[in-house]
Amino acid sequence: MVTRPALFLVAAPILATACALTYEDYPLARVIGSTSSASSGSSASSASTTAAGTGGAGGASATSTSAGTGGSSTTASSSGGSTSTTASSSSGGACGVGGVDCSGTCADLTSDPHNCGACGVACSNANGTTSCAAGACAPACTAGFGDCDGNENNGCEQSLNTMADCGACGTVCALANAASACPGETCTLGACNAGWGNCDGNAANGCETNTNTSNANCGGCGIACAGLTLCSNGMCVNGCTAGTADCDMNPADGCEVNTTTDDNHCGTCANACTTSQYCSSSLCTACGGGLRDCDHLSSNGCESTIATDPSNCGGCGTVCSAAANGTATCTSSTCGIACNSGFSNCDGSAGNGCECTTSTCCGTSCQTTHVNGEGQNFYDCNPASTFNSVTALEACTAYAISVGKTAAYCSDGWECNSTAPTFVCFGNTSGTTCTAPCWGYGGSQGGEVATTCACPFTKAVSWN
Repeated sequence: MVTRPALFLVAAPILATACALTYEDYPLARVIGSTSSASSGSSASSASTTAAGTGGAGGASATSTSAGTGGSSTTASSSGGSTSTTASSSSGGACGVGGVDCSGTCADLTSDPHNCGACGVACSNANGTTSCAAGACAPACTAGFGDCDGNENNGCEQSLNTMADCGACGTVCALANAASACPGETCTLGACNAGWGNCDGNAANGCETNTNTSNANCGGCGIACAGLTLCSNGMCVNGCTAGTADCDMNPADGCEVNTTTDDNHCGTCANACTTSQYCSSSLCTACGGGLRDCDHLSSNGCESTIATDPSNCGGCGTVCSAAANGTATCTSSTCGIACNSGFSNCDGSAGNGCECTTSTCCGTSCQTTHVNGEGQNFYDCNPASTFNSVTALEACTAYAISVGKTAAYCSDGWECNSTAPTFVCFGNTSGTTCTAPCWGYGGSQGGEVATTCACPFTKAVSWN
């Protein structure tokens, strides 16, 4: 192999020009010629070439640099016969205005999604589309996905149906006191936790109400504790002091019941003692024999003796009815009647009371009412217009009583013209004096009342 002096190599371009050498004739000149460049509007150039060989192994390198407006640079190397070339250009270069040589490919770094902003920076988006704008990746997301990590190069990497990114990046789905889910990019309220409720109907604030303590929602939404009761562990309980309760659920009268002694609310509002019990120390206690607590008043205990109480005869609430001309009674737990003076219950029926206006009965019937002709009545079991000495004495007795005397002033055996005794006359107690009137009962004198004792007796009025 023939070597050429280095001086020749420097001057080679001039010789090549003067002698009109071709690339084929001088391989080294081909290399030198490929590296020459000219500047626009000038004829200045420079070149340098270096060649070396080592130990018989073929190796060569050549570098040519030229500068000027619109210039270019190229580097070539070979080792063992191989060559690689990297080129870059600027305005007016091989890739044109704005173009960049990215490993042999011209790229516009402002819009190329494979070389966006720099060679080798590729825009990707598995969940949508992407583009490169102004040297930056610009992903467009498919519905249900978002660019949540802030890295535009990897596109829309995040599903928006997760609890951490529900509907939008960073929107956490965690509703209060409840199970939550995010189907369809919407945070959805599930079942409330035990002791909690969604009582306002607003899913956005979850299960906001503590149903263990809320007086308006005790044990469940809408279950209100009335009166002065309080909600405890999901149940309405007495909010009053020990031994009292608000049983009528009226806050206006407060804790109105003493549950230690109230027969109707013994211990609690709902516990009523039976009529054979009374409330003592919040416990229903049995009454004594024959006694009942019929009025349920703690102040008088077992107040009723049912064997004799006409208001609770034989049992609480069994009232003996009021009787006409008499008073209702209870004897041996059975209702009866005590007649007023001058009245009798001859038919034995409590329904019509003391129906007879006399104190004596004729069996089950009332006595017959008679008039004595002097303004008084008398009573017996004889029919009306029964005239005999007995009825005549009764007529006289009624008169004697009306004038302040007794039956002793009435005497039988009076007569006129020595006939059979036919009159009973009012007189003296010995029966020896007649002061009239007299009641005739015999013969034609029966039913007559004489106003004088002189014979013949003169009829004045009638009696029956």
